[in-house]
Amino acid sequence: MKFTIEVDADPEEARRFLGLPDLEPMQQRLLDQAEEQIARNMKLMDPDALMKTIIPATSQGVEQLQGLFQNALKTVRDRADRRKGDDE
Repeated sequence: MKFTIEVDADPEEARRFLGLPDLEPMQQRLLDQAEEQIARNMKLMDPDALMKTIIPATSQGVEQLQGLFQNALKTVRDRADRRKGDDE
């Protein structure tokens, strides 16, 4: 014997009918906490603050910054040269 039952219910009605807990308040608290954490971390991502913590505001800091840029450009140039050599 085979029975077919069709139930027309929205997700909230089905949750209550099956006796499942309402997780919406917990989910909302988690989302609020995540939003607060993201907002706090965004303040740490301020480029000016990052540069001040990474490189001191001295002539040595300026030299370090120049060295970083030179190394980055050298790396890009070396990779381009290697690709060019592979193509030939």
